[in-house]
Amino acid sequence: MYLLSLARLEIVYPDSSVSSLSKALKKLPKLEELSIHSAFLQVDQALGSYCPELKTLKLNHCSIIGDEEIIAISENLRELRHLELRRNYSLSNIGLQAILNGCPCLKVLAAIVPIC
Repeated sequence: MYLLSLARLEIVYPDSSVSSLSKALKKLPKLEELSIHSAFLQVDQALGSYCPELKTLKLNHCSIIGDEEIIAISENLRELRHLELRRNYSLSNIGLQAILNGCPCLKVLAAIVPIC
């Protein structure tokens, strides 16, 4: 299957759910870069278990992404090197601290957290 070797995926304005994203990720074990923009979906532990080679994750304008999801990322994507979090309104310093503590390979953290 062609998807098995896919290394980069960008999703913009998805009309999806956590379960459908998890099903898709399960088929992408070689994924190294994932970009999700303007989504109303959550990221769960499946991201780390299904995509162990993920090095770059961009979650921009994803209003549901908050501390719980970021903590799951920090616990399951320990090889992450680049994380971009822009305009995720449910994110706080707690989630950012979890990333700093849980992702020892992280080289780039681009985070713009709105002050409400």
